[in-house]
Amino acid sequence: MLVEDGRSCEGLAGRPWRVAFALQDEGWLLRNALVVESASGIGGTVLFCVKQARYFFDMETVRVLPGSARGDVVLPDEPGLADRVVLAACPDGGIVLDLTDTTEFEIAGHRWGRKVIRIPSALTAA
Repeated sequence: MLVEDGRSCEGLAGRPWRVAFALQDEGWLLRNALVVESASGIGGTVLFCVKQARYFFDMETVRVLPGSARGDVVLPDEPGLADRVVLAACPDGGIVLDLTDTTEFEIAGHRWGRKVIRIPSALTAA
């Protein structure tokens, strides 16, 4: 799921991590978090969460640019991002949890035959 962060003169709102912690409280396991970088400077964080200790993840599908810290991966916000995220984190027949306000991940999930549960981020901002 891609979670965009809110910004103000006081700094980042920390929305991706608030969502991650709330999901952990509901029994989800946070397995990876990747930064999405856009030319406009408005990026986001892709959270890879699972419900069980054994899970599917294909890092090579999303790996494009190395990040600044060892193990970091930066995803450019470009066409195909949603497809790469869905294919990396969701096996055939799996479920995509989409908390974005756009339909990009929903469309990619359906395109690749995944079930999609969509909850717009406005509902998770509290």
